[in-house]
Amino acid sequence: VALRRSPQSAETLRRALTIRLNLRDALWSLGEIGKIREQLVEAQTLAEQLGDQRGLGTVACYQCHYFWAVGELDAALEAGQRALAVSRALGDELLMAETDLYRGIVFLAQGETAAAVGLLQHTLQNLDRLPSGRPIRANRAGALGLLVRCFLTRSLAELGRFEEGINYGQEALRLAEPPRSAFGLATALAGLGSLYLRRGEPQAAIPLLERGLAVCRSGSVYNWLPTIQASLGAAYAVAGRVDDGVSLLEEAVDLDRRMGLAATLSVWRTYLGDAYFRAGRVAEALAEARRALAECRARGEYGYEAAALYLVGKILANQ
Repeated sequence: VALRRSPQSAETLRRALTIRLNLRDALWSLGEIGKIREQLVEAQTLAEQLGDQRGLGTVACYQCHYFWAVGELDAALEAGQRALAVSRALGDELLMAETDLYRGIVFLAQGETAAAVGLLQHTLQNLDRLPSGRPIRANRAGALGLLVRCFLTRSLAELGRFEEGINYGQEALRLAEPPRSAFGLATALAGLGSLYLRRGEPQAAIPLLERGLAVCRSGSVYNWLPTIQASLGAAYAVAGRVDDGVSLLEEAVDLDRRMGLAATLSVWRTYLGDAYFRAGRVAEALAEARRALAECRARGEYGYEAAALYLVGKILANQ
């Protein structure tokens, strides 16, 4: 607001661009998804006015993540390609690594899980080789390293490579403690907790996810809140605490909807349908499973479609 009242110059335009790119991180942690798009549209206009290639590359990188978050996977990959082209032209390895992280999670959603693992492992190697002389870039590289390890943990779990996933998850937790930030700790706990849930070990998942839920609430890390709530709710349901599980899962689905966060919403719906089924609420279970399946197909989330199909089939077979 202050900059809009200042005389326009190259310097004020650069400051306005920097502010918008920094606002994106804060808005993401707060779960203000709609406002992120506004900031990125304005940031792109500013970068074009300035002829700032790095700025344009950063905007494209963040658009890749944004489009994944709202379930527009093809648009996410297109933005990722633009960001990669800029990062390669500039030799900006940090921008390239962040872009590849977001491309990796798009691959995971599309069911290209082996490709996601390969890309994320390559990204982690690149991040670990980055020089640590500049504190701001070193801090961002550290945060990205936690995110890559989290999604590697989850991706490897989908392939049944649980021991490899546990190694990455435990490494993320070790790097996050003592907590550098609530965001970093929530990231590590979400990854490892999700793996144990996927492995069918709710008693191992629950303490991690309960701690993650407390960190999200106390640290205002709202972007991780639906993931951790839903995973904890599913773990409760599998462990026999069905009513607790249903309550958390309903909250997670509702929060995702209100935030405009479509990424993995179909997964939380599948978890909720399964919890309803365990509670004997068969009609609600089938309706939720069918919603999950429709969302997977509408968004091209082939990585999540199989679980939704399985749940529909299980419910129908037991009617």
